[in-house]
Amino acid sequence: MAILAVADQKNQAVVTTTLILWRSLGNVLGVACSSLVVQNALWYYLELFVTGPDKEAVVARVRQSVEAIRDLDPAYREQVVQSYEATLRVTFLCCAVLAFVSVLFVLPIRLPRLGTRK
Repeated sequence: MAILAVADQKNQAVVTTTLILWRSLGNVLGVACSSLVVQNALWYYLELFVTGPDKEAVVARVRQSVEAIRDLDPAYREQVVQSYEATLRVTFLCCAVLAFVSVLFVLPIRLPRLGTRK
C-alpha cells in the first residue's frame, strides 16, 4: 500500500489497479504452488507409508478423494493419515520458508518519507 503514498495523485487509478493485479496474481500463485507441493508430497508419502496387498488401490482411492479415508480398513487408514500429516507438515514448512524469503526481499526497500498535503 506504500506505493499509493509515493505515486502522483493523477496516477492513483493506475497504481491502485496495478496493486490489485499484483495481489491477485500473488494469491493465485500461492494457491497453485501450495497445491503443487501438496500433490507431490502426498504422492511421495503415500508410496512411502502405505504398505499391504491393496496398496495400489488404496493409494488411487485416497488420491482421488479425502472422503475415501473413512471407508478404509483401520490399518490402511492409519497409514494414510500419517501420509497426510507428513504432507501438510512439508507444505507448511515450504510456505514458511517462502514467506521468510519474501520478508528478506522486502526488508531492504526504502521508501521516501511522506510529505504533508496542502
